[in-house]
Amino acid sequence: MPAGVEVNPNAMISTKRAVYAGTLGKGLAVFDPSRERWTWVTEGLPSLNVTALGLTANGVLYIGTDNGLVRVAEDRLK
Repeated sequence: MPAGVEVNPNAMISTKRAVYAGTLGKGLAVFDPSRERWTWVTEGLPSLNVTALGLTANGVLYIGTDNGLVRVAEDRLK
């Protein structure tokens, strides 16, 4: 994780594809282990303060923010 990024400890989840971490003010951080690189998801989020993450068995990721909830297929985040 880059220096200066605050991760919300209640908003972390990992799958076979990636590690997801909610941040306090920078959106959703996505780590791709095959490229060993972090990317940032901000578009479409109600807030850049990501407070919770959940994953369903069929690959749908729920992203909770302090302004609402977003549902997105995991394969659309890469």
